[in-house]
Amino acid sequence: MTKRLARLLEHEVGVDVRFTRTADYFVPLRDRTSFANAQRADLFLSIHVNYVPNSGPRGFEVWVRRGDRASRELASYIRGEMNRAIATEDRGIKDDRALYVLRNTSCPAALVEVGFISHPSEERLLLDPVHRQRLAGVLAESVRKYLAARR
Repeated sequence: MTKRLARLLEHEVGVDVRFTRTADYFVPLRDRTSFANAQRADLFLSIHVNYVPNSGPRGFEVWVRRGDRASRELASYIRGEMNRAIATEDRGIKDDRALYVLRNTSCPAALVEVGFISHPSEERLLLDPVHRQRLAGVLAESVRKYLAARR
């Protein structure tokens, strides 16, 4: 999904995208934030799929650094676009002080949980390339709107 998002951001929005990783391997959280800070990133997106040990919860949520207006603004665009384009539960924007990647980036940052892989219908959607492309489009449009508003 992130590679799809990067293509959209680069080709349709004109954003220079930098990845903290490009495959499924662990990168320490300190390295992720250090990389973003060294790049002097305009924003930091951390994209995840949620999991809990039961199949009930579903939906998306966006986490931001507590008290960070710019991050909350970014999250608001993400939330709005997700509600417009994805038929799932809106679990809201959540403030946090403890999530390392939010606490230690020097730019606006959002951690996006796009759905629950532990929910059967969301798992099916997350396995669908068309849905992943839709999610990438939603996130790209969110970033485009956020950047346009900041100009």
